[in-house]
Amino acid sequence: MVIKNNLNTMKIFHIFLISSTEGALSKFSELMLLYKDRGEVFEALGHLNTCNKEEINKIFQQIKKVLIDSNENSVNDILVLISKFAIFNNRYFRSYWELFKLIFEEYRPKYEGIHPLFYYLIYKEYGIGFEEKCGIRFSDLESQHVSLNTLEENTISKAIMDDNVQSFINFTKVDGFNENQKFKVYFIQTHMMAIHY
Repeated sequence: MVIKNNLNTMKIFHIFLISSTEGALSKFSELMLLYKDRGEVFEALGHLNTCNKEEINKIFQQIKKVLIDSNENSVNDILVLISKFAIFNNRYFRSYWELFKLIFEEYRPKYEGIHPLFYYLIYKEYGIGFEEKCGIRFSDLESQHVSLNTLEENTISKAIMDDNVQSFINFTKVDGFNENQKFKVYFIQTHMMAIHY
């Protein structure tokens, strides 16, 4: 009798679990549909993989429509997120910077919490200085020749970043190639910043 009751209890519990799981999955599916556009925008931001200005502008338009104009997120939140994604997906740093500038120029927000390199780039591009906010002296960055041009086409650093083995080999075959040369790419060597959102 005890075994039979335990089996019945287990069957009821199993049915409860299945129905609860189905209910949870149903709610999850509803939420995913409700926030589908937001998910797609964040996916595009987190996995940015283009240098094409038209595609960058398309992402900008999506950010405006889905996140900013809908008042779902503040402009500052988006700029912070872009600056952090750029550090983690630095192969497309220049694309993130272009996207950042589009938002910055359209909204002119009061921004805080962006990656220090972006404060520096704003200073270089627009002459607006916020050294006290970023904790880095801009003169130090200038003395290190920090520039977006670090990853220009036809450079060894670009070949390394793109995992272009053939291009890298070609650079090493050039007369006078210094196999001990070192170069710093500032945004790769900065401390890892957690993405809080």
